[in-house]
Amino acid sequence: MKKLLFFTAALFAVLFISAQNERAKEILDEVSQKTRSYTSITAKFSYSMVNSDEGIDEGYSGSINLEGDKYNVYISDFPIRMISDGETIWSYMEDVNEVTISMADDQTSELMDPTTVFTIYENGFNYNYMGESSDNGKSVYLIELISETDEFEFDKISISIDKIDMMIVSATMFDDMGTQYKIKVDKVEINKPLDDSLFKFDVSEYDDIEIIDFR
Repeated sequence: MKKLLFFTAALFAVLFISAQNERAKEILDEVSQKTRSYTSITAKFSYSMVNSDEGIDEGYSGSINLEGDKYNVYISDFPIRMISDGETIWSYMEDVNEVTISMADDQTSELMDPTTVFTIYENGFNYNYMGESSDNGKSVYLIELISETDEFEFDKISISIDKIDMMIVSATMFDDMGTQYKIKVDKVEINKPLDDSLFKFDVSEYDDIEIIDFR
């Protein structure tokens, strides 16, 4: 697991890094607080996975609905849908008509939980304010998260945050195999009324479905 090490030779350098970390936390806390105030979030996103050494360059698109600890994620290119009502998680693969069922509080499911994306920095990461930039015409803050633990599969996450909306517009994750995973938010709607049926999966609606139940 790669670690980003900072060496300083003078007090002003230490203070500078401390200030950068404090600024990063201020921004991340504001993003988290604002996001938690929304009743729901609906978004369309694009996802890419690149590893030049391995010749990997793949891209996908999808959509997500979030409401509290409930979510519905659809990746059209596979296609696969992940649904949770906050207690149960259903992962349905359309091409093989198979659903895997697990408990939402299962530790193996936590890293796959999209509702944690806005609070992931709170545990297991150091964070740094990297400055400002532009992302598709939007002025953004750049924040870098560095993993403190081997339990997380990514060494580093670079986040772009819209300065006006204080919403995450993109995130690039780096693993120790040299692979980069990027998620870009293409469109987002907040506080949109969502039907409860979005967060349930009824196996009786699918003929001859294969069920793998880990509960």
